[in-house]
Amino acid sequence: MDAIQSAATIENLIRVFAIFFYAPIGLFAYKKLIPRLPAAARRLLSFLLLAQALAVIMALESETRSGFEHWLWHLNAEWNAPATLSTIQMALVGGVALVAAWLAGGRSIWQRLYLLAIGLVFLFLAYDEYSNFHEYLRDWERLYTALGLAVVAVTLAAAFAGPRSAWKWHICLLAGLAMSAAGALLIEQLKHEDLCMSLGALGRDGCSWRYFLEEPLEFLGIWLALLAVLGHLSVLSPPPTRAVWALIYLWPALWVALLIQSTAIITIPGQTGAQPAAVDFASGARLHGFRIEPAKGDIKLHLFLSPAGWDFDGLGYSIHLVDQVDGRSVAGADKHADRQLDFFLAPGYQPVYRQWLRLVIPPKAPAKRALWIVLTLWTQREGEYLSQTVLTGDQRLLNDTQVILGELLLRGGAEEGTCLWRFE
Repeated sequence: MDAIQSAATIENLIRVFAIFFYAPIGLFAYKKLIPRLPAAARRLLSFLLLAQALAVIMALESETRSGFEHWLWHLNAEWNAPATLSTIQMALVGGVALVAAWLAGGRSIWQRLYLLAIGLVFLFLAYDEYSNFHEYLRDWERLYTALGLAVVAVTLAAAFAGPRSAWKWHICLLAGLAMSAAGALLIEQLKHEDLCMSLGALGRDGCSWRYFLEEPLEFLGIWLALLAVLGHLSVLSPPPTRAVWALIYLWPALWVALLIQSTAIITIPGQTGAQPAAVDFASGARLHGFRIEPAKGDIKLHLFLSPAGWDFDGLGYSIHLVDQVDGRSVAGADKHADRQLDFFLAPGYQPVYRQWLRLVIPPKAPAKRALWIVLTLWTQREGEYLSQTVLTGDQRLLNDTQVILGELLLRGGAEEGTCLWRFE
């Protein structure tokens, strides 16, 4: 019943979104802006708009399902159909902007530099959309906010320095950026469990419906940005040749092939900046790597763990700080593996759990003593938690079910900070 109510809620939200966003923006674009473009540009925009609708419909159909199909169409998963569509749209914005900069021989040097900058920025964003590079940067929100403000500033400067006839395309680009930023801010504001739970029935499923607002906002925003750069390209004299349009149409396939080639030979730790590991458990799960971030009063651990299959089977894990002197646990945290699986185009093409676990160090933890950071995998079966045996691995073991990921030294108590050493 909850799944049916959740699906109904999402359907209603999609209807509201279509009425208040897609319908008016699409009608305005097709009435006022798109008729000014050549036929090749109009076909490209229409195809991408239909692809967005298909992605949202398929995500809705697979919302209550599990396994591969759920991952394939989930709006917040990586490496799947919606994520590929998103990176293709961004890459098209970047590619078209670079083509416009290349062909704009009659424009001023500043206009060409502006188009070049827009092209490079969107190609970087397209790669980041595919690789999640930003997740491994400190304060990436501030960095990307600064990048967005810089794009807004140069766009305004280009608008005032250029012909008034191009203003509509600059405004279209700014509107698209604003819509995409609104989608990203929406997900950041609604991802907190306390806020979701305060929404009553809407928060019952953990606010999973928010992706049906965030991703379409980003889809539509990037679509407007593509409309803008196609507008800049369409006013060039002489106009783009058939060969240029053929290259633009082939660019999505070339871009995806380039991304696959650049990542399929790189290991998961190599793509994520994680500490490499190769630990196999009896259930078939495999630990590829981990990242540990010590801080004042706690540590954050990010595991890159592949399950034996696509479906959730009660898998979970525990992290403990174990005193090396007496072998007792000083602190611990337990968590079920996230039902959402991500997919890495790394050797083996494996689905991977990616989630943080925060371990709070108690104030009375022993000072100036080395503690082991220990990982245990378990499976919940009929109310019992069965620890999984380690079959093979390159990490030190505390026993046949506990993997030592590193050491933690408290310098003078949890309140005075920590220092971390990792085993090679």
